[in-house]
Amino acid sequence: YKVGTFTSPHLSSYTERISLNGTPLSEEKLMYYLQKADAESEYSATGNLRTVFELLFIASLHYFADESVDYAIYETGLGGRLDATNVFTRPLLTLLTPIQKDHTRLLGKTLTSIAGEKAGILKKEVPALSFPQRPVVRKVLREKSKEKEAPLTILSPSSLETPSFLEEKLNSLPVNSAHLQNVFFTEKALRLLDIPLNEEHIYSCLLENVPGRWELHYTDNKILIFDGAHCPFSAFNLRKNIDRHFPGQPVSFILSFMKDKNYRQITRNLMKKKDSCYYYPSPLPRALPYSLFRQWFFQEYGQIVKKVSQPLQAGYFSTPLICVTGSFYHLERIKSWLISSKMSTKH
Repeated sequence: YKVGTFTSPHLSSYTERISLNGTPLSEEKLMYYLQKADAESEYSATGNLRTVFELLFIASLHYFADESVDYAIYETGLGGRLDATNVFTRPLLTLLTPIQKDHTRLLGKTLTSIAGEKAGILKKEVPALSFPQRPVVRKVLREKSKEKEAPLTILSPSSLETPSFLEEKLNSLPVNSAHLQNVFFTEKALRLLDIPLNEEHIYSCLLENVPGRWELHYTDNKILIFDGAHCPFSAFNLRKNIDRHFPGQPVSFILSFMKDKNYRQITRNLMKKKDSCYYYPSPLPRALPYSLFRQWFFQEYGQIVKKVSQPLQAGYFSTPLICVTGSFYHLERIKSWLISSKMSTKH
């Protein structure tokens, strides 16, 4: 199959957001399709200047059309109901991942309001498949699906457990538990499209590296973890993975946050007594300043968090386990500092 994917954010280049069979389009093609998108209209339907996200979305439509893709997978940028990607009236399938409190300034402060926005992608007579959800979210999704006449299946937690034929193979591998669930969820979604996966397909997917998600590197007697966890739920899962695969080991966390994120609860979900904390002050306008995080961290833990603002080698950190997290936006920069040319990787 020829499959196009539109995702966000990117780690190092905007080209990563538009891919064909897992390969990002070239910078030259990106510029071509962005110019094509911009030439059509610099204004959105609301009369506002188009955002970068909207231009990239329009560029992806042209690119996938020119490539005659068999399937196109679109990830919403924010929410669902008002998202730029929510223009398809008859998609083959809509998918809902775990709904948590995030982007609360725009989507609302309660799970009920956030779920309502996410449910905006449901379409009449278009099958919808959802991850297991909290009771309050399930209620909203079922109400919205009935209102929109969208056949909805909400999976149970047990339906995403590791099948017995994979347990022995995976026991010795440091696999991300969230990635396991994503693969099993995808298998069920493909089944709805009459695209079956055999055991070999599933196993190869489980071993596939997802950049910026439980990305492991081994260098200079250090284990480096790069993970873009930026909400309390994903931070909780990250900590669970650390404890599962590296039990009892103290961790040096290099954190960086956008100021609209719940950095307090994310940090609480990550940190344990033996861990150390460092903060990278991102130059992005949306970034949480070091001074604010430093003040809160001292009040919470009675310790001064160190600032990491210049290239450092992995040997600078006292613990053998180093985890860079809190946002996708700083992963690549910190990675370039910590990983030497002698680095080996294992995912």
